[in-house]
Parts: sequence; structure tokens; C-alpha cells
Amino acid sequence: MIEFMDNHEIRLRRLETQEIGVGVLGAGMTLIEEITPTGTNLTFEVPDTYRHLQLRWLAQCDSSQLGVALKLQFNNDTTSGNYNFTGHTILKADPIDPPSDIHDIYGSSNNMFPLDGVPGSAHAEIGDDEFGMGIVDINYYTMSTWKDIYFRGVRYDPTDDLDNVRVNIVGGRWKGISAIDTIYLITLDATNFNSPSAFSLYGIA
Repeated sequence: MIEFMDNHEIRLRRLETQEIGVGVLGAGMTLIEEITPTGTNLTFEVPDTYRHLQLRWLAQCDSSQLGVALKLQFNNDTTSGNYNFTGHTILKADPIDPPSDIHDIYGSSNNMFPLDGVPGSAHAEIGDDEFGMGIVDINYYTMSTWKDIYFRGVRYDPTDDLDNVRVNIVGGRWKGISAIDTIYLITLDATNFNSPSAFSLYGIA
């Protein structure tokens, strides 16, 4: 009987440990807000209750350009030179006869981060269902240090009359030491987002 009680207690402790573990993992990433824009821009108000942030989107705009970058800014900062970034674009349609612009590396200082990934629906090559996606990670956004970002995005890009996918990776640094309290996004050519474009901001504990 005593041995049975001991075994039962051990099983209960194991179950409690598993439940606590599941709870911690499930609570690690929290949706702060989701925005479904139809205008040219959107703004997230950011609480200071998390360690890290992650921004995710699926988007298309009504531009006549094949693809449009998004302008990303923090805390209404439009100061030239406060946003440093470097990027790498990968474009490959045919492994046997790849196009000449298989990749492109760039970098600059600016008054914003330009993040590729939004197809323009008014372009003849873009269909109604062609949407681009992007993810931005921002670590330790409340610390009194410069803030680094890591972006990756994907959008359709027909090259040499072949179906193609453009992958864009950007690393950047915002020279702001205050906590990030607003995130502002606008299409670089100020065109409107098409429905069902969606942007979600998550906080990571």
C-alpha cells in the first residue's frame, strides 16, 4: 500500500511538471494586435511588458510596380542616418540556366528600414492571389541600447518569363536607446493595401 502511494505521488509530480512546461511554452508568444489595413499605412502601439517582439504579415498593394518595399520606422523617428541596414536578395528561377540577377547584396543608412515583399496588383504579371509575406524579429526592445532587427520576406517575381520567388533577408540597426513604443509601416510608394492583407504583432516573454 505504501509503495502504491509512493508511485502514485511520483506520477502526480510528473503530470504537474508536464502541465507547467506546456503552460510556459504556450504562454511564450502572445498576440498583441492584428491589423487588416486597406489604406497606405498602419501603426502598432507597443506595450513594454515583453522581452522581444515579432512582426508578421501577408500583404499585397494596388501599386503598378511588380513589388513594393515597406518602410519601417520606430517611435516616429524620421532622422536620416538613424537606420543602418544590409540586405541580401536571392532570385533563382531555373537551376540549369539561372538569371543573371541570382542575388543582390546592398546596404545603407537611411531614415527607415526598407523591407521588400509586397506585390503590386496593378502590375500585369501579378494575379489577385499573389501576396507576399514577411517576418521581423526585434530582440530586447525595451533595453537602453540601439535596437537590432532581422527581417526575411518572400514575394512572387517573374524573371525571364518564368515563375519565380524572390527571397529577401535584411539585418538592421536603429540608433534609438529608448524602448520601442510605436511601430509604423507604410508602402514605399504610398499605395494602398489590398484585402485580405494582415499584419500581426507578437510579444515574446
